[in-house]
Amino acid sequence: MEIVSMVLVGKVNKTLVSLINKAGATAVGLSGMDGKLLTASPKSSDLGFVGEVARVDP
Repeated sequence: MEIVSMVLVGKVNKTLVSLINKAGATAVGLSGMDGKLLTASPKSSDLGFVGEVARVDP
């Protein structure tokens, strides 16, 4: 899971933000783990790391 997070938060996030900014919009990339921005609750243990956002703290 750590490797997936590193790839998504690092490479994929930065690439998406860069593409959005190059297209003329303003974007900032954040992870839901940054500053405990998102709290999630698991859907089902047999689904693994699948859940729903339970709370957003801006």
